[in-house]
Amino acid sequence: MSEKQTIINLVAPGRLHNEGFVSKGHVCGYCRGKGWFYGPPNKDETVICPDCGGTGEVMAVVTVEWKPAMKEEGT
Repeated sequence: MSEKQTIINLVAPGRLHNEGFVSKGHVCGYCRGKGWFYGPPNKDETVICPDCGGTGEVMAVVTVEWKPAMKEEGT
Protein backbone atom coordinates (compact mmCIF):
# COMPACT_ATOMS: atom_id res chain seq x y z
CA MET A 1 0.00 0.00 0.00
CA SER A 2 1.30 3.48 -0.85
CA GLU A 3 1.88 6.11 1.78
CA LYS A 4 0.97 9.77 1.53
CA GLN A 5 3.57 12.00 3.18
CA THR A 6 3.33 15.65 4.06
CA ILE A 7 6.22 17.58 5.58
CA ILE A 8 5.58 20.52 7.88
CA ASN A 9 8.55 22.87 8.32
CA LEU A 10 8.33 24.55 11.72
CA VAL A 11 9.45 28.18 11.75
CA ALA A 12 9.00 30.22 14.92
CA PRO A 13 6.32 32.88 14.41
CA GLY A 14 6.73 36.57 15.23
CA ARG A 15 4.31 36.16 18.17
CA LEU A 16 3.35 32.98 20.04
CA HIS A 17 0.08 31.42 18.92
CA ASN A 18 -1.41 28.08 17.87
CA GLU A 19 -1.43 26.86 14.29
CA GLY A 20 -3.49 24.15 12.64
CA PHE A 21 -2.85 22.03 9.56
CA VAL A 22 -5.22 19.62 7.81
CA SER A 23 -4.20 16.80 5.49
CA LYS A 24 -7.16 15.28 3.62
CA GLY A 25 -7.59 12.34 1.30
CA HIS A 26 -6.09 9.50 3.34
CA VAL A 27 -7.64 6.07 2.77
CA CYS A 28 -9.34 4.77 5.92
CA GLY A 29 -7.13 2.03 7.38
CA TYR A 30 -10.00 0.31 9.18
CA CYS A 31 -12.33 -0.36 6.22
CA ARG A 32 -9.54 0.03 3.61
CA GLY A 33 -11.48 2.71 1.76
CA LYS A 34 -14.76 0.85 1.31
CA GLY A 35 -16.67 2.86 3.93
CA TRP A 36 -18.56 -0.22 5.13
CA PHE A 37 -18.35 -3.81 6.38
CA TYR A 38 -20.52 -6.87 6.18
CA GLY A 39 -21.70 -7.07 9.72
CA PRO A 40 -23.70 -8.69 12.44
CA PRO A 41 -26.30 -9.77 13.00
CA ASN A 42 -26.90 -10.52 9.30
CA LYS A 43 -23.81 -11.14 7.16
CA ASP A 44 -25.77 -10.00 4.08
CA GLU A 45 -26.22 -6.46 5.44
CA THR A 46 -23.59 -3.75 5.48
CA VAL A 47 -22.52 -1.64 8.46
CA ILE A 48 -21.06 1.85 8.04
CA CYS A 49 -17.42 2.12 9.10
CA PRO A 50 -17.21 3.81 12.52
CA ASP A 51 -13.85 5.46 11.74
CA CYS A 52 -14.59 7.20 8.42
CA GLY A 53 -18.38 7.43 8.73
CA GLY A 54 -18.86 5.71 5.37
CA THR A 55 -16.68 8.06 3.31
CA GLY A 56 -13.74 5.67 2.93
CA GLU A 57 -11.35 8.50 3.75
CA VAL A 58 -9.96 10.13 6.89
CA MET A 59 -8.08 13.37 7.45
CA ALA A 60 -5.26 14.30 9.79
CA VAL A 61 -5.60 17.42 11.92
CA VAL A 62 -2.29 18.60 13.38
CA THR A 63 -2.12 21.42 15.94
CA VAL A 64 1.12 23.20 16.81
CA GLU A 65 1.16 25.06 20.11
CA TRP A 66 3.99 27.59 20.44
CA LYS A 67 5.20 28.15 24.01
CA PRO A 68 8.18 29.80 25.68
CA ALA A 69 11.21 27.50 26.03
CA MET A 70 12.01 26.40 29.58
CA LYS A 71 15.62 27.00 30.59
CA GLU A 72 17.43 24.16 32.29
CA GLU A 73 18.74 24.80 35.80
CA GLY A 74 22.41 25.77 35.94
CA THR A 75 22.52 27.37 32.48
